[in-house]
Amino acid sequence: MISNLYFCILSAFYSIMLLFNCKRKTNDTLKHRIFKSLVFTNFIGIIIGFACFYTVLNYQTMPVINYIVSRIYLVYLLIWILLFTLYIFVISYNLDNNRNYVKLKKIVIALFIVFTALIFILPLNYVNTNGKVYSYGMAAKMIYVLSEILTLIGIFSMFKNSKKFDVKKYSPLFIYIAGGIVVMLIQSTHPELLLMTSMEIFVTYMIYFSIEGNFDEVDTRKLKQKKEK
Repeated sequence: MISNLYFCILSAFYSIMLLFNCKRKTNDTLKHRIFKSLVFTNFIGIIIGFACFYTVLNYQTMPVINYIVSRIYLVYLLIWILLFTLYIFVISYNLDNNRNYVKLKKIVIALFIVFTALIFILPLNYVNTNGKVYSYGMAAKMIYVLSEILTLIGIFSMFKNSKKFDVKKYSPLFIYIAGGIVVMLIQSTHPELLLMTSMEIFVTYMIYFSIEGNFDEVDTRKLKQKKEK
């Protein structure tokens, strides 16, 4: 049964490393702030994932707690995909706290409120059989469908800006698409494996490497400014 958590345990180690590494970076551009939010969301998601595994395992003895925790895990998945889509828009349209970004942020907040409400309304079923522990139902399916729709929107925004196309910049999106397909194929036969959070952490790592140069440039520039003073 503990084998279901191996991916989460391994991902927790990398999530903590990335969290501490981001603390050392001082870049305050919009895309870096979104990236840091993704890192923090991943870290919280790992904790919720462990809690969700335990509550589903004991859902018959703690139905109320399990109801709340399992849906909070879906809220985590919702927040991550919304932030990731926001990141794709920001790098595609060079948004930086302008009027368009403010409008986009309002849309994201509205989507978050609507789908969070649906997560707590739609049914969610639980399985704890032969060491297999997982949940399924309309609430979970809704998040997966929404993720697919937002991914298509991200692809559209990428191709719409094909003149500025950069493979490295969009590599996290490619990895998310490929990783999502692999996760769906595996979980179609092994739904008990907690792979989605691990895949999202890996994608977040790819974002770090795709913009790491920008981190270093800002850090170097600040060091030069301090020396000049």
